[in-house]
Amino acid sequence: MTSAKSLRPDQRRRVLDALAEVVAREGSQKRAAVRLGVSQQTVNGALNDARSGVGKGPGVLLATRIAGALGRTFEEIVDGAPAPAVRYRELPGWADAVAQVIALGAHRRRVCERAGDLVVAFAPARVDARLVLDVCTLWLAHAPLDERARLETDEAREDLERAGH
Repeated sequence: MTSAKSLRPDQRRRVLDALAEVVAREGSQKRAAVRLGVSQQTVNGALNDARSGVGKGPGVLLATRIAGALGRTFEEIVDGAPAPAVRYRELPGWADAVAQVIALGAHRRRVCERAGDLVVAFAPARVDARLVLDVCTLWLAHAPLDERARLETDEAREDLERAGH
């Protein structure tokens, strides 16, 4: 596992600024921790390290999760260089692969839409139904429960309306 030592002090400062942005968006350190898939102690520790100047601060893993939560690239969070963020939905063939996944009943349309909003971390070798399945599963694993529930409720409501209920 890569340690915080992998980031220079200027990079750690930018990651901490981005972490503060996630906390502000989520409204609390606890909700930010859930959004990032880390413990509240990790969030609190990183912020306290920054305030006190003691400790190693955030590392590469936390920076990667922050980038995903903010819809930015790792490089943008760490280096401050606004690299153009490519989203899965922008990849050639993504829409066709999503249609295949939906036709198979493997994932719901709204889940595929939200997963398509994720930033591509590594260029995939090919865009196919398998990639869509993987990205949708990743999104479901890390999406806040209330957002997942809202999507399922909306989809169920649409299904009932289509059925004439």
